[in-house]
Amino acid sequence: MRLRHIWRKQNKETLRLSNLKLSLILLQHLRILFPMKFSPQPRLIKAVFDSFLSLGYVAREVKGTERSVIKVVHATAKEHANDEVGGYITFDELYNNMFSEGLQHSGHKIVDRGISMVKNYDGDKKLARRVVNVLFMVSNLSESDKLLFPATLDFITSLLVENVSAPRLTLKKEVEKVLDFLCESNVIRREQPKKNIEETF
Repeated sequence: MRLRHIWRKQNKETLRLSNLKLSLILLQHLRILFPMKFSPQPRLIKAVFDSFLSLGYVAREVKGTERSVIKVVHATAKEHANDEVGGYITFDELYNNMFSEGLQHSGHKIVDRGISMVKNYDGDKKLARRVVNVLFMVSNLSESDKLLFPATLDFITSLLVENVSAPRLTLKKEVEKVLDFLCESNVIRREQPKKNIEETF
């Protein structure tokens, strides 16, 4: 059964419900892939919103409220209305719906630098752009949130997994190549690993 059919079926019974409620109904049928066991995705989205607001990367109207978080997930899920149930949405797919509007010049200046370097990358440029978008979000989290969502190779890879049946190690190696390229291009830098944690970017 496709998500669009589920949406239409539920719509007959929920015409008077808000988009927030419809989002929750749809999410019952669509799993969103994140590396943690206890479904941290709403918390991670909220953490990105809050961090970007404090850094001045987004307008003050953009807030990490529950309504904003569900709105982002709702908009992204609708884009997968024709997907089979049980599909996955990667974290970078949320980027456009989070910041297509409201991203300020200071935010654009940082992410555009990484995006502009992608054209010089010899490998998978699409993947490289996805890595840049994820890095832009997770590497700018608050210090406390970085403890929960560290911008490590392993965590970044997990946020980019599209197909759980595909070899994860293959994707991890490709992501590592992109990170190496961005480091060599002085777009990002490696942070010394802390106790029991691999290096971060």
